[in-house]
Amino acid sequence: MFRIAASVLAVQVVTAHVALAQIPSAPGQLVAVGGSKLHIQCTGSGAPTVILEAGFPGSSLDWVSVQPEVAKFTRVCSYDRAGFGWSELKDSPRSTAEISQDLQQLLTNSSVAPPYVMVGHSMGGLYVRGFTQRLPETVIGMVLVDATHEDQWDFEPKQYWEGQQLGIRPQQPPVERPGSVMKILGQMWATEAWKTGEGRERDSIAATVSQAQKSSRRLPAIPLVVLSAMPEVGWNDQVSVAALKAQQLQRELAAMSPFGRWVPVAGSNHYIHLSQPAAVVEAIRQVVQAGRSMKSRPPEPSGR
Repeated sequence: MFRIAASVLAVQVVTAHVALAQIPSAPGQLVAVGGSKLHIQCTGSGAPTVILEAGFPGSSLDWVSVQPEVAKFTRVCSYDRAGFGWSELKDSPRSTAEISQDLQQLLTNSSVAPPYVMVGHSMGGLYVRGFTQRLPETVIGMVLVDATHEDQWDFEPKQYWEGQQLGIRPQQPPVERPGSVMKILGQMWATEAWKTGEGRERDSIAATVSQAQKSSRRLPAIPLVVLSAMPEVGWNDQVSVAALKAQQLQRELAAMSPFGRWVPVAGSNHYIHLSQPAAVVEAIRQVVQAGRSMKSRPPEPSGR
């Protein structure tokens, strides 16, 4: 019995090493951040620099359809949080507080200077908001992609902890990624680093939500586009309370900046950047252009 079990374990270990060995080399650079190395890939040129923050559990590969297009009009960087993608694990909690600090150090150590346009998907929306509140002077624009609102858990906690979306997207098309990307992701998902990183970040979700609920619900006066994977709905007998509440929360995200705008993306799924990447690219383009315009304006005269 012991010999059989030992043989099975040996096969599993060898298989894991083979799967890990098959993962291609990181497309970007591995940068030392607090005792670990985090992966960041920057392409394009120009300012501001767009920072792409994946949702949970995601990686830089989530932006495969967006980053090449954004690189045509400005510099853009995607990265992997600790344990995901090509980044190493970090032995610390994985709430917004730690993630935003990691990102700050990563950008500094890789010489990615501000100003930034922050783009966050799902839970990544909470992370980029935390980063912006940490370093408001560095951020001149933001795009939230079907982003998490911290009050979702208060409204329908059971559904949200299980990853549901308030029942308002029952017929969403499936998430589509290129086959080559799915192959790499399949290998990454099988690694202990990914499994451990996912577990640590999941265990920190409650802390992330609490941090957002205790922080200011206001952002700096920056261009902000909130993309939501839902049609716009109004009060009628055919619309559920859940759908109306979900829309209200997304509108609240847009209201966090005086220059915020809510854009429903009907027919999309939760991964708008994969199902309708052109909508995300266009939103980023608009925010980049608005940010450039605001940066070029002379300061307002004092006394106004």
